[in-house]
Amino acid sequence: MRYALLQLTLDVEHAARTKLMRIVTEREDEDGYSLSLDYFESLNHKEKNRRKGEVAALAKDAYCGELVAKYGSDPATIPVWVLLELFSFGGFRDLYLFCAERWGDRAMVGEHYMLRQAQSVRNACAHSSDVLNGFARMDATVETDSEVQRALSEAGFSHRVRTSRMRSARVQQIATLLYLHARTVPDGAGKRRAARDMHELRAKIDKVTGIAGIDNSARAPLLFLADLIDKWF
Repeated sequence: MRYALLQLTLDVEHAARTKLMRIVTEREDEDGYSLSLDYFESLNHKEKNRRKGEVAALAKDAYCGELVAKYGSDPATIPVWVLLELFSFGGFRDLYLFCAERWGDRAMVGEHYMLRQAQSVRNACAHSSDVLNGFARMDATVETDSEVQRALSEAGFSHRVRTSRMRSARVQQIATLLYLHARTVPDGAGKRRAARDMHELRAKIDKVTGIAGIDNSARAPLLFLADLIDKWF
């Protein structure tokens, strides 16, 4: 599950970065330098230092060090297309929200909050966290995105099932990731690869739930995810 979900988070992040760069390029009232400056000036002192530190830490990085050497470590003076190469997922997500609000794009604002959920899944998978332990725990502290709720309803899940399953923070985050991937990642080889990976995961879920006791707490959430894979992949 970790390997399958981690690849989805990479796809979603790449799609979002590509979308942001495309919009900046196409907007005649925008340029990559003033956008970076305005974004940096919108930050408080603590966040400014955080972003500066994030970029400066890459000075000796084998992959990004040359970019820092060329453009410096001050995000305010680095064009946005370079910032997109330097910022972590968290830094990029913050920039994405700034742009969404700058352009009055409500859809992008919603995507930002879904990206937060996707980032949580990515961190858990990348750090080899135990995804299934406590899978059925009703511990969600944020509301499920209204767009995800609507998609679940359109997929045929009853109000009772949606309410029950989305009370688990882990299930909520994974469901949001699956929806975001289905909605934002363009058709192509990556989409087909993701579909194969998810259906392999679905087969493994069938195998595990087939031998799990009927009272196993993880069984119902896993079967819910299997249904999501059928609906969205």
